[in-house]
Amino acid sequence: MTNKRGQGSALHWKPNLRKNIAIADLITLILTLVLILSLRFPETWRGELTNYEIRNIVLALLVLVSWFFFLWFNGSRDTNILGFGADEYKKLTNATLFSFTFVAFVSYIFKLEISRLFVLSVFPFGLLALFIVRRILRKRLLRARNQGRYLSRVLLLH
Repeated sequence: MTNKRGQGSALHWKPNLRKNIAIADLITLILTLVLILSLRFPETWRGELTNYEIRNIVLALLVLVSWFFFLWFNGSRDTNILGFGADEYKKLTNATLFSFTFVAFVSYIFKLEISRLFVLSVFPFGLLALFIVRRILRKRLLRARNQGRYLSRVLLLH
């Protein structure tokens, strides 16, 4: 990619942008889950793990994997919607609801005893964290576009 305004191929920057957003999503979800686990189950990080604590960690991993999958599956990292708040937030919200539904379905089918408070606190808090991170990324994207980066050439016919 060159420094000249308006130059650079979308073939180069789109995959990198999607990868960076995926990394930001993953870090956000991990931090959210660790925070909620620490607040809800502080004994998880002390000494030997009991079966109860192992179940909570497995539940957190299930939430992480399903949420990250549904963020991808729902197209929340589509470069055509990045930087446009309503569509992007709608995709984040839908992915969160899909993940919540999936976790509830799995826990019902396998009769898992899970902490409802954990599940009911991790999804709203995580969604808020994703909104904040995406807002920060959107501001950085718009700043970069104003500097001539992350642009695509188009031919407009009238």
